[in-house]
Amino acid sequence: MSIFEFKLPELGDGIAEAEIMTWLVGEGEQVSEHQGLVEVQTDKAIIELTAPVTGILKKHGTPVGQIITLDEVLATFVLDSADTSSVQIAPPPEPASADAAAPPTIGETQTPQAREAATTEAGMGRRPLAAPVVRKLARELDVDLTQVSGSGPGGRILRGDVESFTGGVEPAQGETILANGSSGPVSTTPHAIDVRGEAEGSVPAASEPTPGGGTRRIPLRGLRRAIARRMTETLHTVPHVTGLIEIDVTDLQDVLRELRPAAEAEGVRLTWTAFFALATIQALRQFPDLNASLDSEHEEIVLHDRVHLGVATATEHGLLVPVVRNADQMSLLELASEIGRVSAAARDRSATPSELAGSTFTITNYGAVGGWHGTPMVNVPEIGIVGFGSVAPRPAVVDGALAVRTMVALSHTVDHRLIDGAVNAQFGAAIRRRLEQPQLLMLGAIHGHG
Repeated sequence: MSIFEFKLPELGDGIAEAEIMTWLVGEGEQVSEHQGLVEVQTDKAIIELTAPVTGILKKHGTPVGQIITLDEVLATFVLDSADTSSVQIAPPPEPASADAAAPPTIGETQTPQAREAATTEAGMGRRPLAAPVVRKLARELDVDLTQVSGSGPGGRILRGDVESFTGGVEPAQGETILANGSSGPVSTTPHAIDVRGEAEGSVPAASEPTPGGGTRRIPLRGLRRAIARRMTETLHTVPHVTGLIEIDVTDLQDVLRELRPAAEAEGVRLTWTAFFALATIQALRQFPDLNASLDSEHEEIVLHDRVHLGVATATEHGLLVPVVRNADQMSLLELASEIGRVSAAARDRSATPSELAGSTFTITNYGAVGGWHGTPMVNVPEIGIVGFGSVAPRPAVVDGALAVRTMVALSHTVDHRLIDGAVNAQFGAAIRRRLEQPQLLMLGAIHGHG
């Protein structure tokens, strides 16, 4: 009997560990090379790792919910199937049936992922490509993913593919407004943290409130744990300084209304976020020291020639920051289109690890969920971030008289170790000038490439 130990491989630049989210193959089961083996959560995304060999999965190296670091043993395989006396081989899956497709209740020993794998056609050899959130939606809608055609890269099944397959039927969920202003489903259960695949008994059951009140413990897992660790590290490492400005965008609102029909004719939804991003990018050209990151190990400030714009996006699992590459090379329409694309990919969890890493500066629009002022935290190792509040009519003084104008609040935060308060104030003023003077903004969009 030959034993093969599979260690956690490199998952991306700077990623040294991951959390085990879901084992797709149980101990004792036969597995084929390149078959989906396990889903792991980094601080950026959920990644499906495939089996490196064909054999029997003898042992999970790390249980669900635990952290594994690079070069630790992830799984142990038996390669010589002729001698498997010490390994209990799981029976082959039963043919798919209506009962088998139903999601299990809490406490069943078979995970939802294992049940879904049992419905996969025998000749396919591996599960259909789909993000975990899409698989969850398919289970809620009782959809067999093997019957769905994927429109994503490499045939990956996206959320829209499942919804189209069911004729647009949505599961019974609440609605929340996401970071880009669109509405999307969010679980109404108390388990806001994604705890799919937890061992039996580790997920606290939802209970009716008692007359005297009560408490409920929710495991800190997955993306929420990654966010918690990252925010704690940032808060304890980076001294933040935030400037607050109120900006009159009345004239820009007229431009937005004029351009929207033309943008829609090109298949692009033009939003406030695109204008905010464009003004930020132009201001970064004027203040290139803010388009930088800190290399703490070598004690160097890394200045970036191109702006790779991170777009903070609210998802039902937590905050993700997909990246618009070479944003400084894009027109307004290109910028709006790409912001929409990467944000949608983040929300349906189809974004690749490379699409969630490598930003040089970040923008967040908490105004889409009703916020006015905020104090956004720097997305380390970047050294700056801007946040925009809701666009709304507010009282303002114009030429010495009180008037009602369309206003937005800008928060601009920097790492005070590297950027002085005066520079941060000038940077915020540069953004304000462009948003209050649309002609200047549009001229910059025309002549700013290169």
